[in-house]
Amino acid sequence: MIMKNKGLKVLTGVLAAVSIFTMAGGLAVGAAVVKGERAGYEANFKAKLTEDEVLKIAREDADLKEKETDRSRVKLDYDDGILSYDVEFYSGNKEYDYEIDANSGEILKVDYEIEREFQEPYGSAEAKVSIEEATKTALAQVSGATEKELRIKADYDDGRLIYEGDILHDNVEYEFEISAETGKILSWESEKHSFWD
Repeated sequence: MIMKNKGLKVLTGVLAAVSIFTMAGGLAVGAAVVKGERAGYEANFKAKLTEDEVLKIAREDADLKEKETDRSRVKLDYDDGILSYDVEFYSGNKEYDYEIDANSGEILKVDYEIEREFQEPYGSAEAKVSIEEATKTALAQVSGATEKELRIKADYDDGRLIYEGDILHDNVEYEFEISAETGKILSWESEKHSFWD
């Protein structure tokens, strides 16, 4: 009986030692993998373009000079596996927001809108601008777009009659709001989609 217990104790000790060495080796391998992943992760956050360069790209796209803009903000972001800059600036009563690839300089998303406090006062709910005129205004913003690629409808926003819609053209989705009172574009957004090939 003593022999069996002694053999069982030895076997238990051997199994415990093997388990400890296996766990230690696994932890070392796991740490090496995590360290390698972290090095790759950190390498992904090195942008080729500077904040000043992407701000210039955004201003050129908006057809604005540096002196025509103020309250500029640029932030590096990592989203959906893409390193990009979020760029925001104002020109007069318009706020511009861009998402720009931090390595290629490609504009991934853009939108602009007139700040509410700068908009015309509330008027009547009658449309002074027809839906046909709003359609022409929207299509004029996207070279080559056709009415088949456009959806538009009248809607109320904060008590104002507006036309809102979108255009899907060349893998880019454009969303807009146009004042039914003045015909001005109140907001405009665009986002490139690679999955619409």
